[in-house]
Amino acid sequence: MRLTFALLLLAGAALAEDLAEVTAQLAAALDTGSVADAQGALSKLPPLYAKGTEEQQKAAVEAVGKAAKAEDLTVRHGAFAALGTMRAKGSSKYLAKWLNPPKKFKGEIPLSYIEAIRAAGQIADATTLATIEDLSDHNDLAIAEVATQALGGFKDLPVKRRKALALDLVNRLEQLAATPRRKWSEEAAARKATLAAATTAALRGLTGKDYQTLEGWKKWKEGAEGAANPFDS
Repeated sequence: MRLTFALLLLAGAALAEDLAEVTAQLAAALDTGSVADAQGALSKLPPLYAKGTEEQQKAAVEAVGKAAKAEDLTVRHGAFAALGTMRAKGSSKYLAKWLNPPKKFKGEIPLSYIEAIRAAGQIADATTLATIEDLSDHNDLAIAEVATQALGGFKDLPVKRRKALALDLVNRLEQLAATPRRKWSEEAAARKATLAAATTAALRGLTGKDYQTLEGWKKWKEGAEGAANPFDS
């Protein structure tokens, strides 16, 4: 009974914290190098973000942006995740370093590239769209897959641009499903299958539709091409 009461008190204290307080906690943790405190603050910030004033939100995003440069992977990736959840306009600039992967990797891919691309898709700044589109065709399949999936987050684009992106994705799905003139290698076939699944996921996120087959998406495309806003129906 006492333990339950203590936990309730702790929960109440956490709820009583405001955005400014937790932002200050994060800033202090980054200054002192306390990984545990930084992790704790990063986990608490996103739910408080919408409740803060414009000034508090700006300070919070800047603090998380600083955390995105941390040497510790858990803090860095926690910052990426927080940025993706808060979705502050323009905050993808804090991911810029990790949105420019080399064309080829020697050894394992640093996970920060994957996490940053995923967060960029959640933030969905229009300025990063071209970058994410380029990465969706990256030589490395893991990069290409997560970037393709990230395109599904850009549902807040102006209708004309969103429509163009959706039509491009249907075209890509058709290309991935096309019968080759010669048998694909096992690796190439696996890449196509993976990217087809990622493209379908992106289309669902972007359009709000849930077609299960290529034919369904082709039919949607036919109607969308002549519609001013194919996302309303």
